[in-house]
Amino acid sequence: MGRSSRGAKASASVDSAFEYATRNNATDNDDLDLDGSFSYRQIRTLNKQMIVEENRKYHSKQTSRGTILISVLGIVSLWMVAFSSSRSSYTNEGNTREINRLDDVDTGGVARLNRQNGVKVNDKDTTRNSDGTFVEEDVFRKDLAFLEDPLNQMKDSDLPLFWHVPRTGGSTVKSIVGVCFGFTQASELGVSMGHNADTELAVFEIDGVKYINVDTTTIEGINRARTFDLASNSTVDMVFSSYLSEASSLYNADHKGRAFTILRHPIDRAISMFHYLVSNPQLNPIIADMTLTEYAESTHIENNWMVRYLANQMEGELGKDQLEAAKEVLRRKIFIGLVDEFEESMEQFTNYFNWWAKVEDEEKSERRMDCVSQLVSVGIGVNYGEKPSLEKGDQAWALITWQNQYDIKLYEYASEELFPMQSLQWGTKAKKKQIKKQKKALQKKTSL
Repeated sequence: MGRSSRGAKASASVDSAFEYATRNNATDNDDLDLDGSFSYRQIRTLNKQMIVEENRKYHSKQTSRGTILISVLGIVSLWMVAFSSSRSSYTNEGNTREINRLDDVDTGGVARLNRQNGVKVNDKDTTRNSDGTFVEEDVFRKDLAFLEDPLNQMKDSDLPLFWHVPRTGGSTVKSIVGVCFGFTQASELGVSMGHNADTELAVFEIDGVKYINVDTTTIEGINRARTFDLASNSTVDMVFSSYLSEASSLYNADHKGRAFTILRHPIDRAISMFHYLVSNPQLNPIIADMTLTEYAESTHIENNWMVRYLANQMEGELGKDQLEAAKEVLRRKIFIGLVDEFEESMEQFTNYFNWWAKVEDEEKSERRMDCVSQLVSVGIGVNYGEKPSLEKGDQAWALITWQNQYDIKLYEYASEELFPMQSLQWGTKAKKKQIKKQKKALQKKTSL
């Protein structure tokens, strides 16, 4: 997994891959809490700079001291109202996600940039390393600051984070990394068998698959994992979560995250979600007796799930700005795979993370390749076996399209632009050849 002290000995039998996958595939903002704040010297320096600037404005405008005082107090009051803590919630699959945003303003007018534990300099922030030194960080999405750019060189200290979009084969990915490669994962099963009461990190096994005793699929679980400094622990190989922003808070400047995901066409995903909820009526009894059209007309259907989670806007209207923000997060922070190209995607993940480098010998390598192929086949069967007939123009199709219009545009961007570009570096020979052939055909067509 790229972390030098992490082994990849598969303790689970490859022969049990089908049994394991069949059982498990059936159930397929906040500020970074980095502790610390400005030092006294830093606050004094910033306050002095602000005082000099205010004096300059005072003399240039030749206004009275009383007017300045009233103006400053008025501005501070407006700031406190505008940036007061806001709370919103968005219900999805029976879980309520609460977002708390709070920008503290010091009495001296100095914004506390606690997320970065440093001083903002132009369009950069300085971030404190564990050794006390400072490094410059891009201020793009501060909550994702410690997720590495997919194009940057892999480091041994990097820890993979799988961004799990529901109904996209995430359970299959869990099976592959757990059964075929023997990697230790942080996921919902980490708190089973009473491990939610553990007071320190530990690894245990379920059916030969290794888990670390935290649940990174819930906000509460992420907060608990952060208190254990999960990313710095060498026994964990991979983190699973649907909460990209919150899960990013697990990482730091010394142990950065490498996010990757599997994406699916939003219409297919919405249909899959409907059938999943119907098959599990305990999750939402109201949906159990609905038709697909009734579900698409109801308030229970998801609304642009991917764009909302990537742009970190769980409520309210979406627009072009949120779509572009989501595209930028995909481009700059996430290595992507596609359900429509599941096997190719797994090959690219393997190449990108260099998973085969952990294989001890040729015989085990072949067994693991067979294991991956088997589980990929199972995953593809699960994802496509539930797909009903739905034609373009049907009422249900139109309703689902309306609810996911921005997700559809995001998916088209990912599948038509990002994935082909990514494949030229990490794809299989067949995929690279296919892309080059398509490019030549397009060039020939445009030259006519």
